Amino acid sequence: MTDVDGLKSRVAETVEGLADELWDLALRIHANPELAYKEEKAAAWLTEFLEKRGCRVERGVGGVATAFRAEVPGATPGPSIAILAEYDALPAIGHACGHNVIATSAVGAGAALAAAALAGVAGLPLPGRVVVVGTPAEEGGAGKVRLLEAGVFADVDAAMMIHPLCRTRLWRPSLGLTKVKVEYFGKAAHASAAPWRGVNALNAVIALFVLQYVLVGFLVAARMFTPALLVVVLALPTLKKVLPTYRRNRPLECPERYPRRLWPLWFVALAFMHNRQFGGLFLAGLAADTAIERLVL
Repeated sequence: MTDVDGLKSRVAETVEGLADELWDLALRIHANPELAYKEEKAAAWLTEFLEKRGCRVERGVGGVATAFRAEVPGATPGPSIAILAEYDALPAIGHACGHNVIATSAVGAGAALAAAALAGVAGLPLPGRVVVVGTPAEEGGAGKVRLLEAGVFADVDAAMMIHPLCRTRLWRPSLGLTKVKVEYFGKAAHASAAPWRGVNALNAVIALFVLQYVLVGFLVAARMFTPALLVVVLALPTLKKVLPTYRRNRPLECPERYPRRLWPLWFVALAFMHNRQFGGLFLAGLAADTAIERLVL
């Protein structure tokens, strides 16, 4: 029978031994922010780190140049657990979302598990395998979607990720988004001479903003969620003194989990904000520990 507690101890000791290198790697990525699909330096540093510790690394997976996949095999066939690494930065503010820590935690977990696998005769002393997947372009580039559609996750049974925060949380709900486009059609009329003869499409857009803010205020007060308003008016007036007859909003985003029966109350989708606070904890040990638990289960 596998000594799971002993394996966890060895992995934790390996993470501690790699702490200085992981910290240096995180700072290096932080000092060199790269935007979506342009993470050449980060991808190179992360894959090199994994290869030096015995991981089998495949670069450019899914047809994405800065994506990668590293595998830590188990002793026998079994479930595949993926640990995801993000490493793209935000425009202007760099790694304000802590992707440098996310990436370093993922490769730290992979490297520690690889060390445990090398200590055995046939990989990890557990059925299954652990894969570290480098997923570029999280910030608006839908990198994971591209990898999913390309089949990179086809043989993965469960995926997990570590996100830095100011406190430790083992679980957090995930939210889906649905895009909605809202169009308003009115009737033209002279804006000062006979406005009552027209129907102002712009008034509908303004009402949308007001209604949205009022309803969101109630929902936030009820602690149901923390939304962000994503409404952009795309069609602007073309004639002066004429009531606007058409308005169009940029596709909005609605939470999939929110009851659809309430959508008519707002007519507009709300986007959920990520909690942008982050701490400096390295959670590679936690990621490795959780991966081991999934393999055991």
